[in-house]
Amino acid sequence: MHEVDVPTGYILLVTSSWVDLMRNKLLIAILTAIGLAVRLTLAPFTGHGWDMYVWLKSGELFTYTSYNIYEISDIAGFPWGFYAYPPLWLYWLAAAQALRALLGLEIHLHVFLIKLPIILADVITGLLLYRLGKKLALEEKTCVTMYALFILNPLVIFISSVWGMFDSVATLFVILSLLLLTTGHECMSLFSLGVGAAVKIYPALFFPALLIYLHENKKPIREVLIKGSAMFFSPLIISSLPYLSSPGPYLSKIFFHISNVGQFNIWTLIKPFLSVEWISIISTSLLVFLYGYFILKNLKNFSKSGFQLRLFTGLLIIFLATSMKVNVQYMVWLIPLLLIDIATKKGRSREDVISYIIINTVGLVFIAAFGQFISFDLTSLGRVKSVVVSENFIAGGLILTSSAIAGWRFILMMLDHLNLTNVKKVMMGKVGISLLLILFILSLSLFPSPAGIELPQSKVRIAVLESAHSVFTDGKTYLDFDEVDRLGRPNIIVLPFSIDFFNLYDRYDPELSLNKYMKFRIDTSELKASDLRRIVSNLKNEGIRVTLGVFIAPEQRLVSYGIHGYSADWLINNHPEVLRDGKIQFGEYINESGVETRYSTFVAKKIRDIVMDFGFDGVYILTEPEGIRTVKDLEALLPLLVDVRKEVGDDKVLFIDRVDPFLSAPALRETLNHVDYLVIHTSPWIDGMLYGTRANRTIETYQLRIRQLKNELPRDVWPKLLYTVYTLDMTNGWLTPALEVQLEVDSYSGLLESGYAVYYASNYLPYRLKLRAS
Repeated sequence: MHEVDVPTGYILLVTSSWVDLMRNKLLIAILTAIGLAVRLTLAPFTGHGWDMYVWLKSGELFTYTSYNIYEISDIAGFPWGFYAYPPLWLYWLAAAQALRALLGLEIHLHVFLIKLPIILADVITGLLLYRLGKKLALEEKTCVTMYALFILNPLVIFISSVWGMFDSVATLFVILSLLLLTTGHECMSLFSLGVGAAVKIYPALFFPALLIYLHENKKPIREVLIKGSAMFFSPLIISSLPYLSSPGPYLSKIFFHISNVGQFNIWTLIKPFLSVEWISIISTSLLVFLYGYFILKNLKNFSKSGFQLRLFTGLLIIFLATSMKVNVQYMVWLIPLLLIDIATKKGRSREDVISYIIINTVGLVFIAAFGQFISFDLTSLGRVKSVVVSENFIAGGLILTSSAIAGWRFILMMLDHLNLTNVKKVMMGKVGISLLLILFILSLSLFPSPAGIELPQSKVRIAVLESAHSVFTDGKTYLDFDEVDRLGRPNIIVLPFSIDFFNLYDRYDPELSLNKYMKFRIDTSELKASDLRRIVSNLKNEGIRVTLGVFIAPEQRLVSYGIHGYSADWLINNHPEVLRDGKIQFGEYINESGVETRYSTFVAKKIRDIVMDFGFDGVYILTEPEGIRTVKDLEALLPLLVDVRKEVGDDKVLFIDRVDPFLSAPALRETLNHVDYLVIHTSPWIDGMLYGTRANRTIETYQLRIRQLKNELPRDVWPKLLYTVYTLDMTNGWLTPALEVQLEVDSYSGLLESGYAVYYASNYLPYRLKLRAS
């Protein structure tokens, strides 16, 4: 009986194990099918409004033009930039573009094709995670659970298949690197890490630590440095070869993301109070110090079995806790490492499980709130509703709250990995919690209120657009009631164009493209002369006067995201004699068609023709942001004012903007003789941020000067003086906080009662401009 039971028991055990194995394989197949089905269903119809636009545009530019993607200039201050990653992903975008052309794919299938490697990377990462668990002798149930928690994770699904961000591809090679390291394939582990860095640079974070790890595990230092470096850097160098002939632009784009603060860590609370430069210095110093501290503190553990998992997880958490550039999509890096870290810890740390739940929850909350500002609809590609929070206070508050909670959790997790339990107790106690609440409340106080910024019901309420394209996109030629209301119900709108629009204007041509004459464009639509005429007509029908903005700085074409900005090529190439120290001298003469003509007269006649052809109500002379600061600046411009007044007549309103009020009263009086309104510069915030020489001015300084001017100038010219309201400049990259704008408005409205000019009213304002009830 006993002899019979042994093989029977063995057969039963083998059969049971085989059934369990088949059951687990079937379960993994089902989980894979569900994960793929969800991703493939969502992928063709969704995409981050800006990132997906960049993927499409980058593939197009790479395939059909000679542009070096890394030499395309960024819009200063714009937080996302253009293509700023290593080239491997770019090559896939180009391949997808070529396949689209070859197969005649429409936009949805093109987007689906772009996302396909990301979706496959999700699945493969999950399977590698399962395989890694098996190599570490984890229970089958645990390995399957890890796979399920990754492949069905809503945050991972959204970032890969809805957003279309390719972090999963780089993460795949990090997890593969860990698996190879665990199985003793050190060189291939470094190579896998290098491939990951050639996709997205973050896997380079682990490279120095991995070299030290190999050396501590008895690998000769020479072999580690030479062979290890060769294996890691070869994928990045080979893929980058086409761009290494001009390394400057390439490297500046690769490191673009360390030039601005992210949206999903503790620095989000601090950035209103510190400059980016200071945050960069502090965060980088903390990262380097704590990275080194973690390595030195754990040197004795490097030879322990399985420590490579804790090494990778610890370093990534230190990065997330200290780096100023952390975004919600980076959670795709953390989630698999956190899962394997939880699974391999004895006792399954309750704290780590809580961290996993919190990070996923606040990540989803962040994305839900973020969707109020950035569309994930393919019909909105290339359009950005706001660079920061808008007047949607609830969504803005949720973004700030989720970022604060995530950042705080990263810090607590980091202290755990650094074994700084005493510091953690302090941070979780009254002192730490109080500090977090103070930062949160102070940051929240800088948010605009739901009502927005209240503007007075002055006689003159000017909205200076950054360009027609900052409000009118995709062929739209009108503003509805809510859009006008959000811009503060202006009664004058300025549509600005570069000086070459006037230099080159001949006659009205409805098909004439005006794109290259505009300072600011993000989306891909085209503004034609016929569109501009309809815009002017529709605004006038709404009771809004429309003035022609003449930007008088000789700024050359800007290749930004493959789109042209201001163009002054004609003037610079044909008549450099009118330029002096980077400014136009309108009193100089040019020889055009064999006739000597004063340049101011030449331009004024073109301005007159455009005013008549398009139906403008007047002319707004638009200077550079620093404005008219000296008497010489004024003397260079006066001939244009005189000639424009003569050409357009007294029935058209004429403005000159951003004149420094500290110019002498006689100089200002002379200017006022030729214009209907003079907009004086009145913003100490802009002074301090952009111009060091004027940084010592305050609101009180400007108030005092306005009072002095009213004493020095005749009473009948007082109504001609307007003040400036600076909000946001996307191109030059500055934003005035809502509280500062409101303070300046309230400070000047009682002194200059005629009105104000808002720079720049647009769809991208992060707060509402609201006309105050009478």
